Amino acid sequence: MPIYSKMGFLFLTVIVILGSGMPMEASGAELSAVAVAERLQKEYEQTITFVADFKQTTRMEMARRPREAEGTVLFKKPGRVRWDYRLPDRQVIVSDGEVLRMYFEQAQQMIRTSAKAAMQSDVTYAFFAGTGSLTANFDAVAAEAGIEASSGQYVIKLLPKEPHPQVDRLYVWVDGNNFIMVRLRIVDLFGSVTDLFFENIERNVTLADDLFAFEPPPGTEIIEQ
Repeated sequence: MPIYSKMGFLFLTVIVILGSGMPMEASGAELSAVAVAERLQKEYEQTITFVADFKQTTRMEMARRPREAEGTVLFKKPGRVRWDYRLPDRQVIVSDGEVLRMYFEQAQQMIRTSAKAAMQSDVTYAFFAGTGSLTANFDAVAAEAGIEASSGQYVIKLLPKEPHPQVDRLYVWVDGNNFIMVRLRIVDLFGSVTDLFFENIERNVTLADDLFAFEPPPGTEIIEQ
């Protein structure tokens, strides 16, 4: 909402920078990082539901190999989110806006915690759930050399306006045609880097509320936090 945290994962999100191969406005002028962030924010304010497949790669300072995962993500305003991890093992992170549930099949455990607390600390969750704002919470600047966008995309760098307990900086790759995020890179305070790639994106499709409910299999240990 994402990354591995003490509870298992960390969902995050945002946008900022100009890179090579970026699209141009109709006037022929390149968009600034701030303008890209504003367009991105506007698009997601008009997005009620969001569905996508994702691939995740996390590189940690002391780890030899990156951790890789993939699955499907669903968001529905207000406050509902579901991440289904298929690989490397099944995990489900789901919120109905009130309670956040994190189910880990291999450990046969499910953690229950306040969704409100998660929205306050998790940038990605807050953004997609409609309770956060990129432009209000981050400064959009140009990405440094070496952080490049593919043809038809913008890439921007976002810096938290206030110190964040988990995020040092974010990079967001944005489709220049519809200003939808297609890739997110999260760099935490310890130097770990998580990349999220979004594919098969659909917006404003019908999603039943019961998709954001989850009951674990019998015998699952429930941990209240």
